Amino acid sequence: MARRRAERSELGEAAIDRALARLVADGGDVGQAGADLEAALPQSVLSRARYHGVLPLIAARLDDGAAGLPAWLADAARAAARAEVALDLARRPMVVEAVEALDRAGAVPLLLKGEALAHTHYTATWQRPRADTDLLVAPGAERAADATLVALGYRRQLQLPGRWVSSQASFVRSGPGGFAHAIDLHWRINNSPVLAGLASHGEIAASAVPLPPLGPAARAPDPIHALLIACLHRVGSEHAPYTVDGVPRAGGDRLIWLADIDRLVRALSAGDRKACVRVARERGAGRLCAAGIAASAAAFATPNAPELARELSDAPCGSALDRYLVAGPRGREWLDFRALPGARARLTFLRETLWPDAAYLRAREPAAGDAPILKLRLARIARGLSRRLR
Repeated sequence: MARRRAERSELGEAAIDRALARLVADGGDVGQAGADLEAALPQSVLSRARYHGVLPLIAARLDDGAAGLPAWLADAARAAARAEVALDLARRPMVVEAVEALDRAGAVPLLLKGEALAHTHYTATWQRPRADTDLLVAPGAERAADATLVALGYRRQLQLPGRWVSSQASFVRSGPGGFAHAIDLHWRINNSPVLAGLASHGEIAASAVPLPPLGPAARAPDPIHALLIACLHRVGSEHAPYTVDGVPRAGGDRLIWLADIDRLVRALSAGDRKACVRVARERGAGRLCAAGIAASAAAFATPNAPELARELSDAPCGSALDRYLVAGPRGREWLDFRALPGARARLTFLRETLWPDAAYLRAREPAAGDAPILKLRLARIARGLSRRLR
């Protein structure tokens, strides 16, 4: 028994990830993947599967008749699928209500990322886990959208306020049975001004597709914009921290995100492929998209993806997005600052970053008590400088 545990422990994260990818890939060798995972410690496999968000997809393979998986993995996958079905049923009416209210308020909401793709590119919506609902609203509609969500009972989460220091706000509302529905409200497609320049709300809205299961007001990006956003999300997650099950993470190659890209690429028509290459090149995003598509193809053997990645890579180099891909943290900060639209926006960004309002600082530093607000602001500036000088 001790020898068996030692043999199992030798399978590292990279090997587990490859086996999980084969397991959920269209046409993947389930038997071989199951045999590989049998050699790993169950807790290691389940930890990686939860991080990658693929347990529901494993359950879908079981529903399709896949066999040869360890019993502990099959049981965990089926349990995760049941949980996602329950979450889906609880979340859907809340999403419909929020979208319709935002539409009435003139915010022109668009569903992004997981919530949209669950309806457009997955056989069943429970197969695509998502921790929140991402909504993009029209420029200038931020305050109206904020007020609308608050009127529905959502609570705005503590966040550094400002127009340029962030491009999103998070809201949470309790639903049936204690379920907490989170909405990430966006007024640009990414917090990074460089990445946000890939597409505007108006451009996406002009070709958006309807999502009838989420009501008459629900719309999502067309396949080309959806693919650009999925590739952008991968890059953004490489440079900005995120959490999975409450654990801070970094890196953009979660398998569920690559599965999004895989499914988007598989569904592209010949005309869509040409349009995708054209739009990506026009925006200087050829290499950004090529990197995401190549990573997805490596994980899932996506048909024709390597050729599409090569077409996207075969573009003049030197765009802001190209520089962003290879820049370090300080370089990205400088590129983002330069991408702000004009001197006034840059000055506003500096004020929002260095001199936030008193209410935010008090809420952020409850232990400070009645300390002078100037002291809190100066301490904040000192911490920021210290981080940048390390």
